[in-house]
Amino acid sequence: HDLRMSDDNLLSRYQRKITPSSDTITQSVGIDPSEQSAPEPVADPLEALPKLSAAVEQYVEQTGRNRPVSFHNAVRRVSSRLIDLCGDKPTDKYSRKDACAYRDSLVKSGLAGSTIVREINTIRAILNFAASEAGVSASTAFTKLYVDAKAGTTERQPFSSAQLDHLRRLCREADDERRWLIALVADTGMQLGEAAGLRRSDFRVVDGVPVVVVEPHAARRLKNDASKRVIPLVGDALWASQRIFASGSPSLFAFPSYNRGRTTQSSSASAALNKWMEGNGIKGVSIHSLRHSFRDRCRRVAMPTEMVNQIGGWTDGANVGSRYGMGFTADVLREWMVKLVNKSPGKKV
Repeated sequence: HDLRMSDDNLLSRYQRKITPSSDTITQSVGIDPSEQSAPEPVADPLEALPKLSAAVEQYVEQTGRNRPVSFHNAVRRVSSRLIDLCGDKPTDKYSRKDACAYRDSLVKSGLAGSTIVREINTIRAILNFAASEAGVSASTAFTKLYVDAKAGTTERQPFSSAQLDHLRRLCREADDERRWLIALVADTGMQLGEAAGLRRSDFRVVDGVPVVVVEPHAARRLKNDASKRVIPLVGDALWASQRIFASGSPSLFAFPSYNRGRTTQSSSASAALNKWMEGNGIKGVSIHSLRHSFRDRCRRVAMPTEMVNQIGGWTDGANVGSRYGMGFTADVLREWMVKLVNKSPGKKV
């Protein structure tokens, strides 16, 4: 027992002797303790991410450059709803309970399912952006949140052949700016916003073929890279382009009525044209239905899918090869567009 105790004492004295102090370490490397830098402060986890109101301003500032005012207003409107309901919290402090409450409030307000999905995606984008800027994991509160996207929506129907023919005759009779816009959309398959924002300089002749060039500019953005394209002008679209230039308008835009501010007023155009069509007996469809009809008309002439996607600006993620090369030339596209127009009732190129 005494031997064990003496051995323990000897070991403890040995350990104390060979264990240097922090002063000894500092002096051994020649550093004055007074010159040592203070440890970096640890960030308060409650202050690691900004509150939603501040995150929104950062998000708009960084991602909203060259975006229309409507984008800025939409982001602020959506975030304000969440703040009013759940409070202005740091972006990582919103819970799944908050997300469900926000979704339920949107449902009770009567918004369509597709609108609710869009608003929740906006909130998620803001939260993800704030987390990315701070270098931390993104919040999952709004991830995979169930929403019935089809609630309160009606499936868009294409125009019937009789409706298209009636619409064509009405446009030719009225022969004004709004009707030129409808005619252009009908025989190019463009989205209304794309067509309404066209400049006069976007109408060109490529290899002897009259075309319209769809590309982004300050007043009108495009959905994606596939939206940039060249579309041959045939049928009513060719007639509309001729009427635009015959009008003698001094505007840089093909449709100046919808380009009086910094951005193209495509929503105003949609509301006005839909109202006009319904008032003229064309019911159950909208101006966007013309794009659906255009796709059906392409099918009726067995237009190759890759060509359809190129003309309409649609993407085909399954066909990687479609992204290779320069695509179809204007003259080849025109051949198929002529088939499409000649297949329509009462129309010939």
